[in-house]
Amino acid sequence: QTNKKAKLHLEINTGMNRYGAKPEELDELLKIIVSFPKLTLEGVMSHLADSDGDDPVTVNNAVDTFDKAVTKIIESGLKPPYVHIAQSAGSLKAKSKYANTCRLGIGLYGLNPFPKEHQLFTELHEKLKPALQLESTITKIIELKKGDKVSYNYTYTAPG
Repeated sequence: QTNKKAKLHLEINTGMNRYGAKPEELDELLKIIVSFPKLTLEGVMSHLADSDGDDPVTVNNAVDTFDKAVTKIIESGLKPPYVHIAQSAGSLKAKSKYANTCRLGIGLYGLNPFPKEHQLFTELHEKLKPALQLESTITKIIELKKGDKVSYNYTYTAPG
């Protein structure tokens, strides 16, 4: 109604079940996107539910689901310039045939996204160095009594 162009980014739900379109909803969504010439599909993405885990099958299944969705998107005539499925941990595991970018997140700050006991990437723990440091000043200390509540919505109650 505004006659303005709009760019959109489509998330495909590959198993995290938090956000995103289910693969079976994709055909209907693509019909809608294609029917509005002012809409531009700028990106397609997904989240990997278990990229820092030890089971490669969960990542491989998610990538397979994602790649099938991207194939369908391309076959519909859309060509999103940004396609990404991986964050820091996934960037070392996810092998998508379409992904052309990733969301580095915690790895960008020099922190290893894998637990120390993760056997595949233990060398990262030695090579990555934290890039940031948080420093602050204590400005006030309040002595609490048993039952005193703290913060918005009283999210903390002092124990006895």
